[in-house]
Amino acid sequence: MFDAKVHWGIYIWPAFWTIISFGLLFPLTLFWFIGALMYQLNSDFAVTNKRLIAKFGFINRTTIEQRLNKVDTIIVNQGVLGRILNYGKIIVRGTGVSASPFGPIAQPLDFKRAIEEAIEATEAR
Repeated sequence: MFDAKVHWGIYIWPAFWTIISFGLLFPLTLFWFIGALMYQLNSDFAVTNKRLIAKFGFINRTTIEQRLNKVDTIIVNQGVLGRILNYGKIIVRGTGVSASPFGPIAQPLDFKRAIEEAIEATEAR
């Protein structure tokens, strides 16, 4: 089992705009910070021996579960800042399933590797 966490990089843009505006946008960026904090505290990403699981939300909870034997493609999106700080978004495409987003998560390549290892272990059985 592999658990991934939301990366602290989600706080960079609210902090950037707070600093650039000399605090004038603080009421706006405060809501942005609170939204990012709620997202970080209420998001779970995991790879088990049978499926991928992503859970989002506090009041409205969304859960995405995808069986490992249905996974076709794993896409890792990392921008320049994501490469530097080691975070990114993972999109998993499967048969009969639309794209399942995971992220932005810390160590996305490790998460991808965990998915691939779990798929290989499933196929070996």
